[in-house]
Amino acid sequence: MTQQTYSWTDNPTVAGESVCNTDILNECLMHLKYDNGAGKDGFLLFDTKITDRILSGDEAVGWALQGSLVTMAYPDAVNKIKSLYSESYETTYRGITCKKTLDGRYIADISQATEIDKLYVNTGIADFYILDEINEQFYLPKNNWFHQFTTDTEKINAYNAPGIPDHWHYVDDMPNTKDRPRGDDRTNCTTYYETKQTRLASECNPIYGASESVQPPSSNKLLYYKVGDTVINSDSALIDAQELLADGFNQIEDKINTGIESLSNASTALTQTQITNCITEIPQRVNVGINNGILTLKAGSVVIVPYGTSEPALEIGAALNGGEIVDISWDEQKLFYYVKYDEDITTDYSGHTNDNVIVYLQDTGNLIYENVSACYSDSAKPSVSTYNTWYDTTSNTIARYTNTGTLEFQNCSLPICVGSLLEGTGITLIKNIFNGFGFIGSTIWCDKGVKGLVPNGRNADGSLNNIEITNQVITTFARTWSVVEGQTQQISCSASSTDIKADYFYEAYLEQDTFPNKQGHIMLYNRRENKHYFQDNNNSWRECPSIYIGFAQNTSASTIGQMQDLNTYQTFRALDYSSFKNTPHIVETYKNGSSWYRVWSDGWIEQGGLAEIKNTTVNFLKSYTNTNINILLTNKNDSKTEVSVTNVTTNNFTAFRRDTDNGNNLGGWSFWRACGY
Repeated sequence: MTQQTYSWTDNPTVAGESVCNTDILNECLMHLKYDNGAGKDGFLLFDTKITDRILSGDEAVGWALQGSLVTMAYPDAVNKIKSLYSESYETTYRGITCKKTLDGRYIADISQATEIDKLYVNTGIADFYILDEINEQFYLPKNNWFHQFTTDTEKINAYNAPGIPDHWHYVDDMPNTKDRPRGDDRTNCTTYYETKQTRLASECNPIYGASESVQPPSSNKLLYYKVGDTVINSDSALIDAQELLADGFNQIEDKINTGIESLSNASTALTQTQITNCITEIPQRVNVGINNGILTLKAGSVVIVPYGTSEPALEIGAALNGGEIVDISWDEQKLFYYVKYDEDITTDYSGHTNDNVIVYLQDTGNLIYENVSACYSDSAKPSVSTYNTWYDTTSNTIARYTNTGTLEFQNCSLPICVGSLLEGTGITLIKNIFNGFGFIGSTIWCDKGVKGLVPNGRNADGSLNNIEITNQVITTFARTWSVVEGQTQQISCSASSTDIKADYFYEAYLEQDTFPNKQGHIMLYNRRENKHYFQDNNNSWRECPSIYIGFAQNTSASTIGQMQDLNTYQTFRALDYSSFKNTPHIVETYKNGSSWYRVWSDGWIEQGGLAEIKNTTVNFLKSYTNTNINILLTNKNDSKTEVSVTNVTTNNFTAFRRDTDNGNNLGGWSFWRACGY
């Protein structure tokens, strides 16, 4: 969102008309409630509730049964899990590669879902949040064991296998004699001698001796008591790591609250706030996932099939390519059918070589891939001796050819995604999912139903004016000029009264109040005027009604315009307070392993990492302007050690851990976090 503009005005307008949407107000208040305090019934996100009834109606809102799939219908929960996953450290727990949060949760990637399901079947417990980051959803943990309470924070969520103490028992030759002790085994001897044998019960069943006391299958949980809202600690050395971090986070929360104060009267804020130069809605037709290298097009997905240049001969509801037509795009020149699939479609690419590939559907309804460098779009068939996929821009059809030039498939779909293919494994990463925008070869398209706000100057009172555009049909644009190998180009969509077309490719995108003294193909958003200008081959500026959408990267071995990557900005969500121009917002982020930082628009810097603290100098990733810096270190949860920070400068600090009894320097590793200007 950093290259889009959101501004304050006294009166929000769309196409010159004043608006105040109460639905947006309600969404705003919902986000503030769950992000900054208790939600429904005073519970925070991921608190649990044990009930003796099935929740339904209003009572069930905000609650999900263990093991359930949580989607963007609950955006705060999804975004929280995504945030925790990115900030936590990697570990292996119960054989599963996952992330462990500072407060003891385990979060696994969707690629581990099958193994976690097996773990649940075999043991009855799977205390993992399973994150499907691509589709922005996650599964909740589940278990059917008892809960066993503990005070040891290191054992939270650990599982306890069933067991009972071992004991000796008797093998008795006179089982019916009064008061004679009996064990688990008895013989039927016919003699009356007082002979007997002893044997450990564990020799008969391994559950005996598995524990020192009776132990049912259970998982460890912490039991807390609510005692109020204020905690006072005079000796920070005695505060455990989680409490220490929580105290430090208050400063960050205060910083965020500065922005929230501007929304204290939400109805007033809505009458003052306006957005411009952004996509506001994108149809979500494609839902894909990967698991152990296998790619799946999820049931319910809709793909787009280019089908010539004649008017539609098939109607909605007709069968096509193994699916059902659910929509049609026809602009009197090009025809596209929208085909829905009601069952999952999977494919295994593990036997193929490493490359970046596009994935699409054959006319048989099966998934197939093609290397991005072997995808073409032109009016003439490519003359190559390799397998290739060709979008014929004249006939508006997609076909695949063998290395001898023989037609293999025709009437294929537009690509659904771009993935990274690893030999022996399959698809390991989905780089782009083509919802709203996509590409094949040197052609880019914009889907029907995409909505956006086009900058259109200012109103008489100085407030921003926009034109709201909804794309009525699919629009395509093919680059026919030579390009630089591997070059990244910015993209904007030109906008008319009825459609949005991604047809501006250029070297740089700028947002500023004046025209730059710079030559070349440049798109300028003039903030003062609220208009777009494009600099052409003659270095002349001309007004250009358009919306900035992102950038594309050319393939590394081609100069004919083929693309290998497309990065478009997400749709704007009203009242996302980190995006307002007049409110401090994040302008730069970085993460590499345990090291990370965030830079805010007003200069506030948050950063952290993992460091050895044996009287060691720890360097900041980003320098501060002064030494008024809050620095937090994690420590063991005991009273025998303490961590300290000394020699704080704008560039680094010194940290150590020592024994409180004798003062010896203990060293070790610690997570650190710092914030300040």
